[in-house]
Amino acid sequence: MGQYKSKEMHNNARQKKFTTKMQTSLLLLFCGIVVLVALLVGAIANIQYKKGTKYSKRVLNQQSYVSSSIAYKRGDILDRNGTVLATSVKVYNVVLDVKLLLKYEEYITPTLEALNKYFELDLEELKKTLKEKSESSYVVLKKKVDSDSKDAFQEFAEDKNNKIKCVWFEEEYLRTYPNNNLASSLIGFTVSGDVGTYGIEQYYNDELTGVNGIEFGYFDSELNLVPNVKAAQDGNTIVTTIDANIQRIVQEKIDEFIKEHPAKNVNVLVMNPNNGEIYAMSSDVNYDLNNPRDLTPFYSDAEIKKMTDDERMNALYAIWRNRNISDAYEPGSTFKPFTIASALEENLIKMDDTYYCSGHETIHGTRISCNKREGHGTITLTEAIMYSCNSALMQIGDKLGASLFWNYENHFLFGQKTNIDL
Repeated sequence: MGQYKSKEMHNNARQKKFTTKMQTSLLLLFCGIVVLVALLVGAIANIQYKKGTKYSKRVLNQQSYVSSSIAYKRGDILDRNGTVLATSVKVYNVVLDVKLLLKYEEYITPTLEALNKYFELDLEELKKTLKEKSESSYVVLKKKVDSDSKDAFQEFAEDKNNKIKCVWFEEEYLRTYPNNNLASSLIGFTVSGDVGTYGIEQYYNDELTGVNGIEFGYFDSELNLVPNVKAAQDGNTIVTTIDANIQRIVQEKIDEFIKEHPAKNVNVLVMNPNNGEIYAMSSDVNYDLNNPRDLTPFYSDAEIKKMTDDERMNALYAIWRNRNISDAYEPGSTFKPFTIASALEENLIKMDDTYYCSGHETIHGTRISCNKREGHGTITLTEAIMYSCNSALMQIGDKLGASLFWNYENHFLFGQKTNIDL
């Protein structure tokens, strides 16, 4: 009995050693470790997110490291039916790692000969490049190579017996306009750096522009490129209200009109009157969007040669300008219904009023003629509109006075910006 009690007391003593205080301490220690692990994971994730690319590059830099930009694709511009007005076609820049190639003598001649064969690069110029840029790991040998040439070279280089190494390709995009001069002043074009100039290309440049990606890596012991890639973000596509078929018809009709009736300039706008959508917008000057600096369709070779740089640029500016939106001009006789409507609204005239047209009116000492120089005689308000009589409308305008005339111009939104996206 005594032995049993002694053993039981011994067990109780062992159990009492792991006190509540000890349990609390252990729990706090465990929680502390969990928090530290969470903080460590968070710190690693943060470094990976913010500086992962930087550290990856640093590691790769210990080996034969290469880096290149991956071009984004500029967004397309479409008409209302999905017809492509502007797009970007993938092309390639041929890049050579000269520094690395020089370390492997047996690859030099085969590589240069292949570059000569597939990309028509001069052998002597290539040898000169090896001498002058022997420490460079990035030499662009040729730009804007098409995919057929690039694929043929790569297929040849994949055969290890051909000993082609240290050549790689950068993707790039070439802006193209499938319809050449269709809606040229409306679409605009891009310049170096894929920046939109004039028209929709310029107005929506931020939407059309994407973000370049990056590719970096190293050549392994077999001289194969081991890449790491951060993909590019392409630009957005813009769908316009333009109808390419209507636009083409308008341009054809303008050309026909100019041949029959030579004019200083002709501007045409086709709009849906119910919602303001623009179906077509053109003038008598249309240039090739794929070659916007070409003056030969508008000037002779002799005239172009005589031009100074400033004269040449001014000539280009005149061709690129969209006169539908950049030039101001008087509405002319189309304004007469608004003048009559204003006077009727103010009860200054009535439908049965008559006016006498002598063929001209004198306003502040200036003689202004009617389109019928001998005059219309006595005419009604309806006839004033029918005959587009200047004299009758000047008399009505005089009744309105400058202040009311100006107010109604504003009511009808004349002189206001249309906020069209050009």
